Amino acid sequence: MIKNIISFIAIITISTSAFSQVKDYDETALLFSQEKLNGTARFLSMSGAFGALGGDLSAAGINPAGMAIYKYNTLSFSLDANSKRNNDTYYNLSSSDRINDFGFAQAGGLIVFENGNDNWSKFTFSVNTAVSNDFDDLISLSGNTNISNESFFLNPDPLADLYDNVASQKMSNYTIGNNYKTNFTVATKFNKSTYFGVSVISNSIDYAQEMTVTESSEDLNGNTFDASLNQRLDVYGQGVAFNLGLIAIPVQKLRLGLSYQTPTWYSLTEEFSENTSVDLSNANVTQPENINSAFEYRLSAPGKATASIAYVFGKEGLISLDYSYKDYGKAKLSPSNEFETGFNYNEQIKNNYEAVSSINVGGEYRLKYVSLRAGYHFENSPYKNVTENIKGYSLGFGFKTGEYSNLDFAFNQTSYQDRNRYLSTPNYVSSNDLNNKFTISYVVNF
Repeated sequence: MIKNIISFIAIITISTSAFSQVKDYDETALLFSQEKLNGTARFLSMSGAFGALGGDLSAAGINPAGMAIYKYNTLSFSLDANSKRNNDTYYNLSSSDRINDFGFAQAGGLIVFENGNDNWSKFTFSVNTAVSNDFDDLISLSGNTNISNESFFLNPDPLADLYDNVASQKMSNYTIGNNYKTNFTVATKFNKSTYFGVSVISNSIDYAQEMTVTESSEDLNGNTFDASLNQRLDVYGQGVAFNLGLIAIPVQKLRLGLSYQTPTWYSLTEEFSENTSVDLSNANVTQPENINSAFEYRLSAPGKATASIAYVFGKEGLISLDYSYKDYGKAKLSPSNEFETGFNYNEQIKNNYEAVSSINVGGEYRLKYVSLRAGYHFENSPYKNVTENIKGYSLGFGFKTGEYSNLDFAFNQTSYQDRNRYLSTPNYVSSNDLNNKFTISYVVNF
C-alpha cells in the first residue's frame, strides 16, 4: 500500500502537467472562430439573410455595402433573452442542464451624407456593436462509469492496488463570457444600381471556464479514496478583421450581393489555475502544489465569403437568401514553436475541423403598420466526424410606433451538437444543444 501511495503522488504530479487546461487549444480556436446569429430583432427574425438587402445595422456584419441602402440617419438598440438546454452524455452518464441570461444584444447608428455628384450620389458612415458569440454554458454529469478516472488520479501500474470499485463520479463545467464585434463601416451608392462598402471590424473576447471533477473509489482491500480536481481558464484579448462588399441591382426588384470578410487576427492572453485535493482513508497524502500560469498567443480565425440574392416585391415585402463558405480547418495558432512542436495543435485543427457551407433564408411581408417576418438557417457541422448540423428557424414582427420609429420583436431557435474533451483525452462529452432567443429592438430614423 505504501508503494501505491508513493506512485499515486507521482501520477498526480505528472497528470497536472499533461492535462494542462480545461479546454485544449484546438477547441479554443474553433470556439473563437464561430459566430452565432445575433443582432437586431429584424435581422434575427429573418435568420440574418441580409447580404443583398442592407437597410439594417446588423447587415453590416454580412455585407457592408448594405449600409448605403439607407435613406435616413438611424439609431437602434436591442436586448435579448437566451435560454439554452444541454442534453449531455459521457459513457453511460447523461444529464440535462439549462442556463438563462438576459442583456445587451446590439447598439448602433448611421449617418447619411448626400452628394450632388451624379455618379457617387450618397455616402454613409455607421458604427454597430453586437454580441458575435456568447459563451454562457453549463454541463454537469453525476453517476458512475465503473471506470476509475486514472488519467487524473491513479497509478496505472498493474502491480499496484487499483481503486477499481468506483462509488461515484461527478463533473461540472461552467463557461461565461462574450465576443463583442464592432463594425466601423463606410458605404457609397454608385450611379443608380450599385452599392459598395468596407468595414473595419474590432473584436473583443472575454471568456472564462471553470471545471471540477470529483471521484470516490475503493481499492480491493476496502480502503477509500476521494479526490477532486478544479481548473479555471480565463482568456481575453482583441482582434481585427476587414469586410468588403457590393450590392448590384441588375433589373428592377432583383438584388445581388457579394462580400468577403478577411481572417480575424487575435492577440490573446490566458490565465490558468489548477487545484487538486486528495484523501486516502488509510494514509496521509501530501497535497499536490497548486498551479498558476499565464500565456500570450495569437489566433488567426478563418475568413468567410458570402453570395446573396433577394427579390423585393415593391412595398409589400421581400424574400432573401445568403450562401456563405468558411473553412474552420484554416484557423491557426502562433507562435509556431509553441503550437507546432510536441502536440501539434495546428495539425489537430486541420485534422478535426473542415470547411462548412451555410444557408440563411428570410422573408418579410408588410402591412400598413405591421411587418411579419420569418427565416431559416442551416450550417454544416465544423467537426469532420460529426454529422449533426447546425439548424434553426426564426419568427418575428415589427410595428411602427411613430412616423420615424419602429419596435421589432424576434424569436429564434437553433439546435446543434457540440463535443468537448473535459474529463480525459481522448474521451469526449457529447452535447446536444437547443438554444432559444428572444430579441427586442427599438429603431429611430431621423
